[in-house]
Amino acid sequence: MQQSNNAHDEGEGVHVKNLKSLRILQRETQSAFWYRFGVSQSRGSRFEQGVRMPSSVAILLGLYLEKKVNDEDLLDAIDSSKPPMALQRKVEARVRGAAIQG
Repeated sequence: MQQSNNAHDEGEGVHVKNLKSLRILQRETQSAFWYRFGVSQSRGSRFEQGVRMPSSVAILLGLYLEKKVNDEDLLDAIDSSKPPMALQRKVEARVRGAAIQG
């Protein structure tokens, strides 16, 4: 089992040295913090202890920390009544907008 405390192992984007400190800084329980990323409390706890997270979770976490997606976006993506690609389209539009402005 590989260990990593970084949000992105590929060396890109935002790096988080201590996920537990981030969660505590936001004054959230493990359940509340990790739910937005589609992760259970127990699995989030393992990530906070250094277990490597899947790239899909690392990417969502990085986008969240970079403020390219927010709680509403993530929770809408979890809501099964919403169109499944809505979050992807929203992120792509924001990334394109940032590239144009930058």
